[in-house]
Amino acid sequence: MTYECNYVHKLSEVDNYENGCTGEISDCGYSYSIKGETLDDLMGTIADHVSCLKANILVNPCGDNPARIDAQVMENGEGFAASTREIALWREGKIKLWVCDYSFYFETVRRIPANFI
Repeated sequence: MTYECNYVHKLSEVDNYENGCTGEISDCGYSYSIKGETLDDLMGTIADHVSCLKANILVNPCGDNPARIDAQVMENGEGFAASTREIALWREGKIKLWVCDYSFYFETVRRIPANFI
């Protein structure tokens, strides 16, 4: 048995250090396959994919979908995890950063050999 996800939903919002999120939102989805045998496996793969810490990953964040795992990361304008230097500049109000929520929706998969007879 494995847990599998084939699609990711990404919601990005400009985050102003002084005033919080601004309402400038970008919303997209893309195909991405993840497989794992344990929750820890999945969280490690997600953390690597979005460049975040496992501490920034939540299972069932809204309490309404136990198949959903979310990861949150601050990103620069190119869509990469913000560097320490970029975060310092953002705090000084010199650059924009985006807070990005990645939502992964998993299914339990049990593979059984086909029987064509």
